[in-house]
Amino acid sequence: MQNERDRKHEVQKLRWVWIRVCHMRLGWVDFSREARKQALDALDTLGEKGTVDELGIGVLRDMFADALFPGTSTIQTRAKYFVLVPCCVRRVMEKAKGHLRSELRDIEKTCCRQMWNHCGYDSDARIIGRRNLNLGEWVQRTPSEIYWAGLRTMGILRTKVSRGLWIAHAERTRAEPAGSGERSGIREEGIRDDEETRLSDWMADWVLPRNVYGAFTVAFEQKNLSPDLTSAEAAFLREQILSAGGTKDSLLAWCLENGVADVVGDSFAASEKLSPFGRFAQSIRRRVPREMADWLDLACAFNRLVFPARVLYNKMLAVTETNAASLWRRIEQRVPEWMEGIDLAEICRRGGVSQSKLSLFLSGLRDAFRTRNFAHAEVLIRDREIAVKINPDRAKLNHPEKIEPGTWVGGGWLDYRLENAGRILRDIAEAGWRDGHA
Repeated sequence: MQNERDRKHEVQKLRWVWIRVCHMRLGWVDFSREARKQALDALDTLGEKGTVDELGIGVLRDMFADALFPGTSTIQTRAKYFVLVPCCVRRVMEKAKGHLRSELRDIEKTCCRQMWNHCGYDSDARIIGRRNLNLGEWVQRTPSEIYWAGLRTMGILRTKVSRGLWIAHAERTRAEPAGSGERSGIREEGIRDDEETRLSDWMADWVLPRNVYGAFTVAFEQKNLSPDLTSAEAAFLREQILSAGGTKDSLLAWCLENGVADVVGDSFAASEKLSPFGRFAQSIRRRVPREMADWLDLACAFNRLVFPARVLYNKMLAVTETNAASLWRRIEQRVPEWMEGIDLAEICRRGGVSQSKLSLFLSGLRDAFRTRNFAHAEVLIRDREIAVKINPDRAKLNHPEKIEPGTWVGGGWLDYRLENAGRILRDIAEAGWRDGHA
């Protein structure tokens, strides 16, 4: 894997390409199939937001999250959307007459409005874009954009292309007159749809049981969609998670199969003692398969290294006495013992960052914490932020006066999407409890 600086440059290049794509129609000139696929996959994920990563550890954080809870993301809200999105796509493909992209956006907004009404405007229902449902402008990222990658991971969507490209070609092939001889399944780039995306037969890209779509249609037409899963929807999602290649061997699938739904993540809870993820991992470690236990151990070890670094970073950032300084005093004596048992070489190997600037930073940080050389740890943290930002003027530690007093930057304990995965698990479990199947 490229080192961190190279990775930053690649992202910048991709952002430039994205701007160009947004402003003009481009073909893929002199790109191989693999290069084209990699660029599309990267563009598909550029907009996803998560915790601010001031120290550039996101590649390892996401590696653990993808291994433990694949198909999830930090901006997903409810399991319902894993069913709602394919239903919306099918209805639009069958019913829409105009512009596919805008009509898909409209039906997704209508569904969210129905669910918002159905739940009695309960903010805990976590309806996407609820604050803007009655305004002209809705959300920038619709449910289909947020859940597209997860739908692929769970085997509900059988295509490797981005949402934008899928919609563009689905719209083009739908517009071709049947029997005209033009429905060849060949794109402008000379690559066959049937070989790579099956866009000439759009329904083949989606796994959607007839009874699930039928129930959705009835509820949608009656304006009575619920954010809660039906028993049929829950059974469908359960089957997909337990059988799909991207999820079947994960902790998400293990929790589902073993009835572990009481999963709660909070990046600051019990912050001086044990992370919420650590408590959860400790409660199940002896029950999971050996390989999964190894992943849990490594994730917890990485957490013990990152959390004090984040606390120290915020202590350095503060120009006055803050909660960060108080928290650092409470954990300072524990930090050296937290460094014991951290197999950093294995963590970096699994994350593909061995011998990179990130691995050197983490190694130096671990040694500084282990020997109580906190002054050196501060130097490493300051240098690391500057390296991540590339431009020193963008480093917050160089301009602490610009940070509002009391503001916490960069998150607390890592939870590896535990909270989001827990919501998915509870949604599936609660569908069974409501219908008396638990």
